[in-house]
Amino acid sequence: MSKRGYIYRYRLIIEKLKKQPYSSGEDLKNYISGHINLFVDVEPNNEERTISLRTLQRDFKEISQLFGIDIAYHKQEKGYYIEDTGPDETHFKRMMEAFDLFHSLHLSQKADEIVHFEKRRYLGGTEHFSGLVYAIQQRKIVEFNYYKFDDDIITERTAEPYALKEFKNRWYLLSKDLKDGQFKTFSLDRIHDLHITHKTYTYPRSLDIEERFRYCYGIICPNAGEPEDIILSFDAFQGQYLKTIPLHHTQQVLLDTEQDFRIQLKLFITWDFIQELLTMVGTFNVVQPESLMLQLKEKFDAGIRLMSKKNL
Repeated sequence: MSKRGYIYRYRLIIEKLKKQPYSSGEDLKNYISGHINLFVDVEPNNEERTISLRTLQRDFKEISQLFGIDIAYHKQEKGYYIEDTGPDETHFKRMMEAFDLFHSLHLSQKADEIVHFEKRRYLGGTEHFSGLVYAIQQRKIVEFNYYKFDDDIITERTAEPYALKEFKNRWYLLSKDLKDGQFKTFSLDRIHDLHITHKTYTYPRSLDIEERFRYCYGIICPNAGEPEDIILSFDAFQGQYLKTIPLHHTQQVLLDTEQDFRIQLKLFITWDFIQELLTMVGTFNVVQPESLMLQLKEKFDAGIRLMSKKNL
């Protein structure tokens, strides 16, 4: 069978187990036999349509190694299932999303005519990913040169790496900068000359990354202060988008009518959040707090003044 055939067979296994957990080996083999020729060129009587239990076991191993999706056998239910990833399924869902995309592009010989990616510049930085994951797991101090947009200079940094976080197509390193002992975020695309040292550090017992960013929008996380209760009133059309993709995980719907889609959020008011709201100007009003309304007005007025100067 071609490589495309193997990829599609892996997809069929996952598809079947998503639809029908605890499928028996025979169920899986029959499902594969009935669907494998839809996208893979095999003859009806071709032996490639028929696979053994041993082949299935090998496929399970390959799926785990390639995509991090583990398939196990449940003795009581007498069938195979995809192992649960726990209460937070975000990582699992992203893996499945990546698998679906990978499988679709792999099966299509002219994918570029069918699938059109966003035309955005490759930011870079992912080449540091595996090294930073290793440093975080092994508790190794890292050194690197870092370019700051606001200062327009490159500085040498030494840091304790704690985690990696994604936001708006960029990946960030969450760490403690040993120069001043402050918790900081560094964009991976602006990290150069990464060096993993032999020096080790002790992970702070009090640090909980998930909790630290619970009330933050994006990558900016204040070192002091308290999150605020924010109420925003959107028009019904914009509300349709916010129902499918909430603005933040703290989003609660207070009102949903033909004229008003009102939500409440609990957040630190940071520049990341202000920027996001500015992209939706004209579709919402700030009910509370007044400080947020004033900040938005200030930014909006500054934009108007800037445009006026350019048009003079």
